[in-house]
Amino acid sequence: MEMEMKTEALANSQFTIGGLSNECKEVVRSLPRERNWDGKYLYQYHGFWFRPDVVESTISFKRRFKAQDTDIILSSMPKSARQANFILDGGLEKFCRDVEEGGPFWDHVLEYWRMNCERPEKVLSLKSEDLKEDITTHMKRIAEFLGVPFSEEEEKQGMIEEISSFCSFQSLKNMEVNKFGKRPGILAFQNRKGEVGDWANHVSPSMALRITTIMEEKLRGSGLSFRHHLH
Repeated sequence: MEMEMKTEALANSQFTIGGLSNECKEVVRSLPRERNWDGKYLYQYHGFWFRPDVVESTISFKRRFKAQDTDIILSSMPKSARQANFILDGGLEKFCRDVEEGGPFWDHVLEYWRMNCERPEKVLSLKSEDLKEDITTHMKRIAEFLGVPFSEEEEKQGMIEEISSFCSFQSLKNMEVNKFGKRPGILAFQNRKGEVGDWANHVSPSMALRITTIMEEKLRGSGLSFRHHLH
């Protein structure tokens, strides 16, 4: 009996390691699918588009993860050369149709914004352009939100400025891991200028107009807005 249990466990383990579990395969087969900008299929699971392996991870996460009041979760859209490539390589059409890996992007944005408005003690929404414009004020907001506000003495000692400098775009850009680090699925890291609105310089005017038009449509009536900085 013990040998049979070990054999069964080994078989299940090998199957899962080699690909998807049987359960996930059944789920994936039943889902709507569309090709991503890179030609690979994405599957729509609970309203969002994922690779098959992420569907499996999501199922596991939903079963096992139990949020605690003490948890601190940072959620951010990664900024990388891959984003610019997918737009330039024909992914814009899919983005505008809300078919993208992890998307629809705007559904995520609006859900976090809604929770930020309804439960500001639990969700803090920040925009990179606001951080660039007034880092000191927003550093204080973050510290207060986390329950560890800066003391008057810490402010006098320049702790806010010290942390801001360490976390600045220039500081992070010069770190070895961000110069030579690798990530599966990313061909190479490419740092841009870290300037608000610089994205518009990496797409055609017609692309930029289409993106801002979609953004305005998606955010209309929500109270959330972004500065476009189109030239």
